Amino acid sequence: MACENRIYQELVDQVIEKRQELRKAFEAIAIIDLAAALARIAEERGYSKPQFCQEPIIDMRKARHPVLDAMQFSQMGDEKQFIANDCICEKQNFFKLITGPNMAGKSTYLRQSALIIVMAQSGCFVPAEKCKIGIVDRLCSRMGAADDIASGKSTFMVEMSEAAAIVRQATKNSFLILDEIGRGTSTYDGLAIAWAIVEYLVQKKMCRTLFATHYHELAELDKKLEGIENLHMKIIEEKNDIIFQYKLEKGATGRSYGIHVAERAGIPKPILARARQILAQLEKQKNSKIIGEVEKHIESEKNTQEKVILEQLKAIEPDSLSPKQALEKIYALREIAQKNTQANTQDKE
Repeated sequence: MACENRIYQELVDQVIEKRQELRKAFEAIAIIDLAAALARIAEERGYSKPQFCQEPIIDMRKARHPVLDAMQFSQMGDEKQFIANDCICEKQNFFKLITGPNMAGKSTYLRQSALIIVMAQSGCFVPAEKCKIGIVDRLCSRMGAADDIASGKSTFMVEMSEAAAIVRQATKNSFLILDEIGRGTSTYDGLAIAWAIVEYLVQKKMCRTLFATHYHELAELDKKLEGIENLHMKIIEEKNDIIFQYKLEKGATGRSYGIHVAERAGIPKPILARARQILAQLEKQKNSKIIGEVEKHIESEKNTQEKVILEQLKAIEPDSLSPKQALEKIYALREIAQKNTQANTQDKE
C-alpha cells in the first residue's frame, strides 16, 4: 500500500511539473479532433465552404436544416431527402414576411437559417450548395411558447419580454428570427403589436429578419414599407385536404388552413363542420375592416409626449401667471420635449 501511494505521488508530481506542456498538448489535440470531426461531417453530408463579406446580406442556396437533414438521411437514406430552400436577404429586401399553414415548415426554415449562420461563423462548413453571409453581430430568436409561472409571467408576457429585448438590442448587422409574434392575446391587440414591431424593425433597425406569422393582414405592409418581401410555404389542395410541399415561394398566402390541421389531429367532425361555418362568416366581415381598425389603433398610440405638451399648454392661463411661474412652466414643457427627442434619437440609433 505504501509503495502504491509513493508511485502515485511520484506520478502526480511529474504531471504537475509538466502541466503547461500537457495543457498545450491537450489543447492541440482538441483542436485537431474538432477540425477532423467538422471535416468528416462536411464531406459525408455534402456541406460547402461559406463566404463572408462586409455587406449586411445573406445568400444561402438550397440550404438544409443540419439536424433534420442528417436524421432523415440516416432513417430513410436516399428515399426521403430534406427539401432544401434558399434564404436571400438583400439590401432592398432584407425583411422576409413568411405566411403559410401550421406544419408547413415555417419554423424549420427560420431555425435552419439561424443554425447555418452559427455554423459558418464558428468555422464550420454548412449544409447548403452556396452560402455568402455578411458578418452577424447578434442572432436573436423569439420562437415557441413557454411560461414562467415561478416568476408570475404568462406565456404572452414571456413572449413580449423576449420581443422587447430583441427590438432594443438589434442592430443593422443583426439577424432576427421571429415566429408568431402577438398570437397570445386578442386578435386586434396581437395584430396591432405585430404590425408595429414590423414597422419598427423595417424603418429603424433595418436588420435582416425572418418573420413568420398567421396574420395575413401584415402582407399588405410590403406595399407601404420598403425592404419587405412576402414569402409563403407552398401547399397543394386535393379533395378537401392539403399536401405540404415544404417549399418556400414568393408572395403571400391568404389562409392558414388551421381547420385542416385540426382534422389531422383528430378533432371530431361535428366540431370541424361548425368551425367551417363560423370561419366562412368571419371571413366575410374582415379584410379591409381589420386593417383599418389596426391602423387606427397604432396611430392613436403615437406622439404621446406631444399630446401631453399640448394638453398642458391648453390648461395654462397666461394672465394669471407671474413671470417666475411662467418661466417654470416653460422649463417643465422643455424638459418633456427634450425627453421625447432623446427617446426618438435612441430609437433611430
